[in-house]
Amino acid sequence: MTIKIKHKRGTASAVASANPTPAAGELVFETDTRRFKLGDGSTAYTSLSYVTPYVTETNKLLGRSSAGAGAAEEITCTAFGRTLIASADAAAARTSLGVSSGTAGAYGQILLFG
Repeated sequence: MTIKIKHKRGTASAVASANPTPAAGELVFETDTRRFKLGDGSTAYTSLSYVTPYVTETNKLLGRSSAGAGAAEEITCTAFGRTLIASADAAAARTSLGVSSGTAGAYGQILLFG
């Protein structure tokens, strides 16, 4: 037996302009933004929130820590890791790491100070 699942789709502006009220559990996919909303059967599309990935704990990132493609995994992120991620640019990240890029511009250069 073949089961076909259908959902609404269109550009963000087209779907917002039509402003449908999706059935409970009905998916509405925006083809240009690649975001989606799930209907509840009573709320108009423009009043629904976008579905966002759900992380079960604090200090977790969504991504892949194992090899190959596949579903997103929860990856633990330490406070230090969050500091590096929050760095405004490479210079700020180097400061957090306590290293200098030097002036030669060579890759892999390490400056040691006595």
